[in-house]
Amino acid sequence: METASDGCNSDGASVVSAIPNQETSLPSDSRGHQKAASLERRSSKRNLFATLWKASDQNRVSQPELEAVALPSLCFPDCVPQAVVVSVRAPSDRSLIAAAIGALDEALSRAKRDSRHSDGALLALTKAAVSNDPALVCKCFGETKCVHADEEERGYFTRLQAAILQGEVCTVLPVRVARRYAHSTVAGELLARTGINRARGHVDWQETELIYVDDWCLHKVHWVKTLNVAHCRIELLPQQIASHLKQVVKLELQFNQLEGIPGCLLELPCLNELNLSHNKLRDIPPVPLWSPALTTLDLSHNDLTNLPGDPKATSLHTLNLSHNQLTSLPPCVCGFLALTTLTLSANRGIRTLPLEMGALARLAKLELGDMDLEDPPKKVVATQGECLQYLRSKFLAPKPCYQMKVLVLGDSGRGKSTLVARLQGKTPHSSKVTGGGLEVTSWEYKPALGKKAIHFLIWNLKGEKSIAVHQCFLTERCVCLLVFDITRGSAEVKGLRPWLDSLALHAPASCVLLIGTHQDKVPPDSPNMADTVLQMAARLGNEYSTRLCIMEVLGVGLKTGGEELRNTLYGCAEEYSVRGVAVMGEAVPSKYLQLGKLIQSDPRKGERCPVIEEEEFVALASRAGVEEHELMDATHFLVSVGTVLHYDDPNCRLDRLYFLDPCWLCDAILKMVADCEANYSASKGLMNTSHISVLFEAEKFPWKYFRQFLVFLDKFDIALPIDSQRLLIPSVLVGEGPVDLFGMRECYVRYILFDAQVTLSFWSRLLAMLLHLVPEISTELPTTNPNPPIDVAQEGGGRLVTKATMDVEVPLKHLVYWRTGMAYWNAKVTMRVESMAGSQYFSREGKEGVAITVSRNGAGERVLCQVVDLVMTLANDWYPFVQGRARRGKGIHHLAVCSRCMELNRPLPYEFNVVECLSLISMSRGSIECGYNKPSENHMTPLVDLVPELLLKDIDARFVVSEADVEGVAHSKRHVSTRDTPLLDWRRRRWGSDLYGDYHLFTEFRREATLLHRCGHPCLQGFVGVSTPRLMTIVVESAPLGTLETCLVVRQREVHRVVLHRMVAQMAAGLLYLHDNRIILHGPRTLNDIVVWSLEPDCLCHCKLSNFSAAMRLTCSGMRKVHAIKEGLAPEVGQAMSSKGCNSTYQSSSDIFQLGTVIYQMLIRKCKITQLKPTRVPLPDTSCYYLPLLAQWCHQKNPAQRPSTSDIMDRVSQASFQSLVQLQPLLGDLVMRRACVVTSAHFSSVGLPSCDSEFWVFSDSNVGTAIDMYHARSLAKVGGVFVKESCVQSVCVCREHIWVAFRGTSHRGVINLYAINGRSLAHTIDVGGDGVTCMVPYKEAVYCGTLNGCCLAFSERAREVAKDTRRRSNCVSEVPLDCILVVGEQLWVTHADLIHFLNPDTLEVEGYVSRVAGFVGTLVLSSDLVWSAYLGWGCGLSAWSAEKGVHMHEVTLQQHLRGITTCCEQDMVVTAMAPVLDTMWVGTATGHVLIFHCRELLMWFHPYQKHVSLLLCCPSEGGGAMVVSGGRGWLNPVKGEFPTYRVLEGPQASGGVLALWDALDAATCRQVWLVQESSGTFLKNWSSVSDLIGLGKFKDGTWRAEESDGVGVATASSNGLNDVVVPQDHVEPTALGASR
Repeated sequence: METASDGCNSDGASVVSAIPNQETSLPSDSRGHQKAASLERRSSKRNLFATLWKASDQNRVSQPELEAVALPSLCFPDCVPQAVVVSVRAPSDRSLIAAAIGALDEALSRAKRDSRHSDGALLALTKAAVSNDPALVCKCFGETKCVHADEEERGYFTRLQAAILQGEVCTVLPVRVARRYAHSTVAGELLARTGINRARGHVDWQETELIYVDDWCLHKVHWVKTLNVAHCRIELLPQQIASHLKQVVKLELQFNQLEGIPGCLLELPCLNELNLSHNKLRDIPPVPLWSPALTTLDLSHNDLTNLPGDPKATSLHTLNLSHNQLTSLPPCVCGFLALTTLTLSANRGIRTLPLEMGALARLAKLELGDMDLEDPPKKVVATQGECLQYLRSKFLAPKPCYQMKVLVLGDSGRGKSTLVARLQGKTPHSSKVTGGGLEVTSWEYKPALGKKAIHFLIWNLKGEKSIAVHQCFLTERCVCLLVFDITRGSAEVKGLRPWLDSLALHAPASCVLLIGTHQDKVPPDSPNMADTVLQMAARLGNEYSTRLCIMEVLGVGLKTGGEELRNTLYGCAEEYSVRGVAVMGEAVPSKYLQLGKLIQSDPRKGERCPVIEEEEFVALASRAGVEEHELMDATHFLVSVGTVLHYDDPNCRLDRLYFLDPCWLCDAILKMVADCEANYSASKGLMNTSHISVLFEAEKFPWKYFRQFLVFLDKFDIALPIDSQRLLIPSVLVGEGPVDLFGMRECYVRYILFDAQVTLSFWSRLLAMLLHLVPEISTELPTTNPNPPIDVAQEGGGRLVTKATMDVEVPLKHLVYWRTGMAYWNAKVTMRVESMAGSQYFSREGKEGVAITVSRNGAGERVLCQVVDLVMTLANDWYPFVQGRARRGKGIHHLAVCSRCMELNRPLPYEFNVVECLSLISMSRGSIECGYNKPSENHMTPLVDLVPELLLKDIDARFVVSEADVEGVAHSKRHVSTRDTPLLDWRRRRWGSDLYGDYHLFTEFRREATLLHRCGHPCLQGFVGVSTPRLMTIVVESAPLGTLETCLVVRQREVHRVVLHRMVAQMAAGLLYLHDNRIILHGPRTLNDIVVWSLEPDCLCHCKLSNFSAAMRLTCSGMRKVHAIKEGLAPEVGQAMSSKGCNSTYQSSSDIFQLGTVIYQMLIRKCKITQLKPTRVPLPDTSCYYLPLLAQWCHQKNPAQRPSTSDIMDRVSQASFQSLVQLQPLLGDLVMRRACVVTSAHFSSVGLPSCDSEFWVFSDSNVGTAIDMYHARSLAKVGGVFVKESCVQSVCVCREHIWVAFRGTSHRGVINLYAINGRSLAHTIDVGGDGVTCMVPYKEAVYCGTLNGCCLAFSERAREVAKDTRRRSNCVSEVPLDCILVVGEQLWVTHADLIHFLNPDTLEVEGYVSRVAGFVGTLVLSSDLVWSAYLGWGCGLSAWSAEKGVHMHEVTLQQHLRGITTCCEQDMVVTAMAPVLDTMWVGTATGHVLIFHCRELLMWFHPYQKHVSLLLCCPSEGGGAMVVSGGRGWLNPVKGEFPTYRVLEGPQASGGVLALWDALDAATCRQVWLVQESSGTFLKNWSSVSDLIGLGKFKDGTWRAEESDGVGVATASSNGLNDVVVPQDHVEPTALGASR
């Protein structure tokens, strides 16, 4: 498009004088350059247009000047439109308007007379613009026919059209005229024909004076990719611009009058370049995410003073901000990390460049011209490279850090706020704190000259409930000021213990100062009171010297001790070290400090929710220049100095949250505690999770962080889960319990003493566990939950844990609990558990422990065992410090009170050491002598009344195996069976007497036996019994085939893929049962933990989980540690075991991780891969496509992203999951036509070297055919050629060649023979006009069907083929032949609705048969049936008897597809079919693959979006088969989510996708489909398994009593105890029934 150049006179002289004259503007005719004359004339026009236009803008054209221009000028036709424009600018002068419009007709006639067609066309378009005539516009562009009566006029108008269409006419001026007259219709028609190049996607509308952009303008060019609307005087852009410019790549808006832009302009999805220079922009809309495609943005020559807060522009590499009104560099610019070019010239308000610019690592060009910069210096700015280096070195240089976090702790009313004020030299305010909370202040102190000033960040926790939340704010780099009131005496010092215990638990490396306040208020009558209390505090500090660093004990008053306190605090900060390295002055990378500044300046701080997620934090870190590998160290530093709060706990993704404002977090927690105390009965301390939504409706916390909030509360013992409905708030409980609730004469009394002090959090967690246990031991309570669960996905409710088996409401009249204990009673059992220190009955001087009182009966025995287990679990896993320096429970002492002494009402009953009782049990003694003080009153006490847990009284008596039977088996080394015991297979590992002297080891044994006793599931190795007291042996059922390691690794047995997948489902089912019963298995860890019953695919049950040595009951808060194993653990388990201080927890999803490890081991047949990092374990190249992906899914680092056991069972039970072997995408735009298979047997039969089978796939287009070869077992491409022939008609394999028939031009047929061994063209046969449609090899010939209905026979020998020797031919029909098939000793030839039977020797027709309705189409042979289908058109299959040649039955697709897909019935046609074993695989136009046996649909899957192009069967070893399918638009045939699935789409699979499937016989298909349809229920229990075995006619008797070889397999528990394995078929029904 021609555009006007700037020809306006700047001095304001007369415009007329600037108009070129005819003589001076035209070149001399003597030169004879007509083309040059035309170009000069056009240049003159452009100058005239520009002059008039700019003059009219300045109102410098008078009427005489216009008339002087309009009539005598050479450019008269050009000046008239300009005059029209000028007249519009002066609407008051009607005569001028009339003169201008009237001059148009005269100008048109003049142009016609002078044969100036381009000028006439311009005038015609101008007339259309003035008269608002859109029809004239269409006529000028030749879009409507000229109907003028005069032949001469029609010819002239045709020439005008030619001038316009040849580009000789500039349409910009008519557009201006139409816009000035407000003729929008004509303007739109002209714009639609101005500067349009749709082929390239370009629109050039510059200088069209649009003023504003209409929606209809943009709608007409919605396809545009490059839009130029510069110099258009645009003042406003429509808000809907984004809906029209979805494809625009380059947008030029420079030199307009824009004062603002819509935010959606920066979000255009494809926008690459945006030019907004030379406008009047004052600000940019705050769009959080700019277009990810935006690379270039020009904002120069505007009035910008800043840019919006923190937009993300991930791809922006060129930014121009020159010639604006900036006074400082916008902070967001430092976040554009992809910048390579930045222009800031002529922003004279910018004095310094921020250090953050050093984070722009890719910045290579920085323009700073015409600026008055102070930093960097002018010498540095002069050289661009030096300036960039200066900024980066200054940014990255490490700096010494002198920052310290100070946490002020203590009970309410101790003067903490006054102390903080005095510390900072401020006047304290005497105001009583009512609500409490966290106050953060900053203070810098420098004690003397020569000392470095230290910046202290003081966190003052105020209020009564500060002890409930302080642990949330403890960090490694922290000084704690523990404040107490001296005037309160010794009781005040004792009150410091809970604080010190909490500090030792949550922040053992922190530095503590004990500060006594109110020293100047000591009563005059006790002058030594201050010294005495401070000495007591010092002695208390010495007790904690091994667990805390207590630096000093100080006393201060209102006017004394302030300076000493400051100096002491400064000294502590100077001496503070972490792992031997001094903290103060530590060199910290500047980018860490810069990240801290960005966080402190974040606008979200102080708002409703100052919480950012991991993605936002990573973006902030990127802005500061922190690399991904440095993120952990940077976070740790910022947390330690108090800039941000972050908790490295993966549960519910808590580690993805970063808290910017600690005060806000503290207020949220205290609000919850206060609401519980006010509204939910403070004495009970319970809060229902359904009521917690009230808190989230307030301004404190957003609902999407509900789960993380609960994990946070549990992590710091603020609110502990009891079950899925209730939370325990320990801080609101009463301190002391009731005096007496029931008598203790008929009770078990047990003391568990600890070597060290116990924290309050220990009692809180123990109380939560006991409250969860109460419904389980209560037999009077309902088993259903009265409170319906609430959905966490919606506001107003939330669920805490997945499933709870005992979520019942306990009557509070039978339950009493306080801060350090609880009591419960009902008609059958009474129980009281409390702290010995706080008990009125059991308190002892200097002793800390748990006192347990339980009624002495059968129910009480079980309760005692469970309570002891809970206490030991809590002490060993959660609070190991209670053992002092001892390990493995040796710092815990168990004492049992003599029951006879209590019956005799003796004041101090004798206490037995439980470990001594264990040694007596090993000697088969049933009682023990009491050691009471008076020897004459000694008596024998039954052990069952002292230590019922050592006698396994919580295990049913039916499961106790006779010791004599076990000993008899051990000595005779044979199977011995009596009437009372099952047959045992004895293989024992002896462990000596350590078992009887190690109470911890015995506890592990008893825990495993108890868990096995409670579990009964078809996928868990059955528990038969336990031998006690001497042998301590667990008896389990025997697996006929041993462990999975024996089968896969040792014996290398072949396992059918169906069996492999069912094994995974059965492992998941076993885990599901355990998790539903709140048991975590910590496994399976290796193949040795899986025992095998059967490897036959026609059996249903194949394996079971074994080895419960590490299994434990899962608490509501999760697990902390596992003692039985050290390797192969999930990341969160290792983190929980290795972390210090407040350890994180893990849930049952750790079992899913280990299941993924076992899946890997199954695939690669190795057991020891535990030392590999799970995220880096390479996917094994196996015949199972989905199993490696499932293992990868199970190995997700984040537990929340792993699949559930139900997900695993559902996925692996699906037929498509089990059948898919491999995928292979095809590149290019070719279409798959045909395929054939060359088997390994075929290679050998023709004397070629033995090779694996191959698939040859033929894909063609109009330019040629691609022949690709793929390995038949892996679909790996092994070769390929491209030939010029196209349109593949048929393919067959004959001896050492592959015959390929092509249909050439004019239907001329060609047959190419490709050598199998060389994969190259060997021979070519020109069939001539007889285009080949089908081929089949038979004996020594290849039979071909042609388009003209003939059947040809060629010799298969290469020598005769080279001579093009035709053996025989016969015309069978007058229409093309569809298919030829060898059936027995005949050739079956199809065309239309007929099947002809031919003699292969003579090619004579021996008979025929016709189909009742429709065409016959393609034939395939399957066993004794011949199947036919008219591919691409027919909607059904026909079966024919191969022996008799008669029609047998029909299979219609519609009746099967109606319940599968919603596609229309016209698409339900057959597109491919292949006989496979005793089944028929059918591909459809809807992309489905159906598998039939006779008329029965066995199973189906949906792998393609479009039609199935091909199906081909390849025999495999062992009598099996593989099937390859091809089609476009691959779909994941597995139903349900599969995050790690490798998607095949786009250019990667533009030519389609080949899929390799494992084929199954009909009986196995039925069983696989039956399992798929019942995947969620058939492994639920024994009854469901039994039902499915009968329904699917499975042949396994894995759970019934049938004959067996009697060989048992013994496995030794990892805890050193013995598992005696009993053959399944000899297990007594009573025992198994009880276990189940």
